[in-house]
Amino acid sequence: MKRIELGLPSAAATADDRRQAPAFRINTAIKIIPKFNEHDVESFLLSLKKTVQLNQFPEDKYVSILQAQLTGKALKVMVDFLLVLIELFSLRATTGATSKYRLKIGIFARMKSV
Repeated sequence: MKRIELGLPSAAATADDRRQAPAFRINTAIKIIPKFNEHDVESFLLSLKKTVQLNQFPEDKYVSILQAQLTGKALKVMVDFLLVLIELFSLRATTGATSKYRLKIGIFARMKSV
């Protein structure tokens, strides 16, 4: 009775909500992602996008899912890019630089050397 007065969901509704929204598991997601093909990157990316949207994967897991499928040069470029981003954001945090333009120039300059 107290739950109704406070507008709280019933215990049964709460349990149903937990059953409907299973926890996201990266190892399960990786199994349904198409395999990376360095000779046809465009169709890999289109398939990846459709799979991610259909399965409603959390956005904060996109990088992990993609990184698990990449191989060879594509994986190296992605890892290098992420390291550059980490370095530049660390620099931004320590220097207080807030210019998005400077950040973009720094990213492109570093990526050219990769």
